[in-house]
Amino acid sequence: PGESWEACLRREMQEELGIRLLEWDFLGRKDYRSGGRRYKLDYFLCKKWKGVIKPAIDVLWLDKKNTSMFTFEKDRIVAKRVMEDGY
Repeated sequence: PGESWEACLRREMQEELGIRLLEWDFLGRKDYRSGGRRYKLDYFLCKKWKGVIKPAIDVLWLDKKNTSMFTFEKDRIVAKRVMEDGY
């Protein structure tokens, strides 16, 4: 509460991956329900950062040939958009 989405994104990238985020694009949002709770999932493309990404369980490198690895349809849509835009 009280933290901007930008501050949250920067903090999470520092805490989870050990990098300082310098440049990114907002790609979209997915609202969904699971287990009686509501969630908002924001998608960002991290374009430039400082530091070396430390190993993390929840990090996936996008495989341009196989988007079936994504659980949510929105994930596949975002992945396709990223690939089509030439990132």
